[in-house]
Amino acid sequence: MLIHCYKGVSRSVSIVIAYLIYLYKWTYDEAFDFVQSKRSIANPNIGFYLQLKTFHKRLTLENDRLEIFSVSHFYPEQHDLIVCRLIYNNISLKNNENKKNKNNIEEEDDDDIDENNSDNDSKNENNEKKEIILNEKGMFIFAMKKNIFIVEGKNISKNNYELYKKTAIDYIKEIQKFEKLGLEIDVDKIEIIKQNEIETKYNELINENNIIIKFNDSNNMDKFYID
Repeated sequence: MLIHCYKGVSRSVSIVIAYLIYLYKWTYDEAFDFVQSKRSIANPNIGFYLQLKTFHKRLTLENDRLEIFSVSHFYPEQHDLIVCRLIYNNISLKNNENKKNKNNIEEEDDDDIDENNSDNDSKNENNEKKEIILNEKGMFIFAMKKNIFIVEGKNISKNNYELYKKTAIDYIKEIQKFEKLGLEIDVDKIEIIKQNEIETKYNELINENNIIIKFNDSNNMDKFYID
């Protein structure tokens, strides 16, 4: 098996580390030390570092949590290529984990740093509610320990609806298998609710997670190519 990127420093290294974390349940540090022992220049950028730390916690955390995924196009010109991106989770990393030495940031121009998936600052020091803005044209997966459901925006395109729904259902199967969330829910009976139903039907969920769910037709989610 060959895994490579332009320099073999950040992206390809992150893929290998993620695989080791999944396969052996190693911590990030254990996986990184192993990979660096084989390739001395291994050095994931800060975005990948935070995602990998959170990935390990997502796989090993036993208590309940909330994860929200956006169903969207990968590229606007590839209409049939739909992906599910983690846009929110309430897994907190220790403060010192978010202050990784800047010397460890790989400065590759084409290495994307995804800030959406790092820590999300779900509960700040003042215990203020976290505002989550979702696109009215999108579809979203809400995943918890005992429940998984889908939320559809009120302005979702008719051309996208069935494509998004199929992708969401398929991805829910992966969430149940690999992250052990929503195991009590039959995939064939997944609940799909409209955006204006979420506050009434899941008020307790929203309050428990100290969040505010809002919908908008123009926000930073548009970079995920929702059309």
